[in-house]
Amino acid sequence: MATDLELFQRIGKDMKGRLPVAEDGSVTVAGTPLKPLADATGYAYTITDEAGRIALGVTDDGRVHSQPTDTSGITQVHAFILAGQSNMSGRARPFTGRDTPDRRVFQYGATHRIIERASVPLDMHDTPAGMSYATVFAREYLATQPEGVAVLLIPTAHGGTGFTTTTENPPPTGMSTHVGGTWQVGYTGSAVNLYNLMLAQTAEAIAAGTAAFGVTPVVKGLLWHQGEADAMNSVAEATYSGYLDALIDGTRAALGNSRLPVVIGGMSPDWSDTYATAGPIINALTAMVVVNANVAYHKGIPGTGRVGDEIHYGLDGIDRLGRDAVRAYYAAIANHSDFTLEPPPTATATRVGSTITVSWDRPMCRVSHYDVQWRANGGAWTEIAFPTTHRREATITTAPTTGVEVRVGTDLLGTVAWGRPVTVIGG
Repeated sequence: MATDLELFQRIGKDMKGRLPVAEDGSVTVAGTPLKPLADATGYAYTITDEAGRIALGVTDDGRVHSQPTDTSGITQVHAFILAGQSNMSGRARPFTGRDTPDRRVFQYGATHRIIERASVPLDMHDTPAGMSYATVFAREYLATQPEGVAVLLIPTAHGGTGFTTTTENPPPTGMSTHVGGTWQVGYTGSAVNLYNLMLAQTAEAIAAGTAAFGVTPVVKGLLWHQGEADAMNSVAEATYSGYLDALIDGTRAALGNSRLPVVIGGMSPDWSDTYATAGPIINALTAMVVVNANVAYHKGIPGTGRVGDEIHYGLDGIDRLGRDAVRAYYAAIANHSDFTLEPPPTATATRVGSTITVSWDRPMCRVSHYDVQWRANGGAWTEIAFPTTHRREATITTAPTTGVEVRVGTDLLGTVAWGRPVTVIGG
């Protein structure tokens, strides 16, 4: 004989996840009444298991939740705000059956305001058409944490939006019309301000999380993935930097944490490398690690764009982004003058013809910029100038073809920590 839970799940599937909810609380499933609630769980009716935990919940809009909140064993809740546009919202496909999150990963959605198990896709401000890398991030982050820690995701992203999008039609000069609104702090012309909604949703998530978990969630970071919309509007580097500075500063002020880690994801190189006005946005995004302490940037991975739609990451790109975002998160924590100045942990130098390309990894410390030098056959070091000293790649075109070494230094306001010299390889 099928159990009540199995019957309920079967009914839920047959009705596309919805059940009629009676105002008088008289709904029953296989003879079991659904108990009306008036507490902070967010459910209108529940069935509990033998331990008294919610085994199944129905919300007041009739949606069935067969994997609702199980808070057993949770002693800490680490919350992360997910903001930006489509690659944060979720566009990777096919997502069915992908990345079922750890039982300790929850969300407080943009449209469905309850604490519940995180879903794929997440409950963003728009309607995601695929998988976000935020669930990969949550899973990988939990692997670095004690068993009693849970992650609460706060999904606020909306595809196609930026600092220069607005609901206004016609839009002001330099902006474009989008139903999703704007991320611009303090902008009142748009009927939807996503920055304001993000802060409101975060405050609600903390309150709801406190009631659901019995401990107050602590916002541990902001994950930001955005740029395409503003690139399409040809926003200048300095202008974009000002917008993002205001969002970071405003979020930190609202949360009362001036050192809130901010992790910035890079646009898909499969699109941005071919889109002329994306360059200034990339420069602004990567420069944030210099302008602001406790910020880190992880670049996108070439060749992982969704086939036929390179502006969005495919599943491989999403998986890499989620893993890289965890490393970037800890780099953001270390991006402060409290941490000892260190050289880049690794560097490579590769020659193709007459050009040497040098690349390096970010050190776990505060950085104002990087210095790059080369020498031939053990001679004196020669400094090279490269236009964006916050980027972790430079080219050399004047060096001899043999016996060349390169070194990269982490520079903090004139004090340099040099990495070990590396020999140029290739021909």
